[in-house]
Amino acid sequence: MDILIFTSGMIDYKYRKIPNLIVILILGWALFFSSAPIFERIAGFLVTAIPLFILAITTGKIKGGDYKFLVACATALGISVFIKSLAFAVLIALGWTFVKREASVPLAFIFMGGYLIFSIL
Repeated sequence: MDILIFTSGMIDYKYRKIPNLIVILILGWALFFSSAPIFERIAGFLVTAIPLFILAITTGKIKGGDYKFLVACATALGISVFIKSLAFAVLIALGWTFVKREASVPLAFIFMGGYLIFSIL
């Protein structure tokens, strides 16, 4: 899973795109190899899929690749690990927008940083 998150982060940083193949591989990992309990994975899917879909439709600020990536990661990691990683990612995103003066961030790259910090701590 770490390699998939790292790869998606690097691709998103360079091209600002998250390939569907990586999302499919993350979902496959979630189904067959994830060590997160099944209720954590189901909660991760439900807690991200529905609210992010509504947010994407109503605001248009979340792109399809970002949406699929976040839902896949939440499903693979489980809700607990995902939320903690996302909390660190939000801090990184705030710093990114302050330093770079950009309105948008490469989401997979930022999430990769949050996941890395969570994994180290």
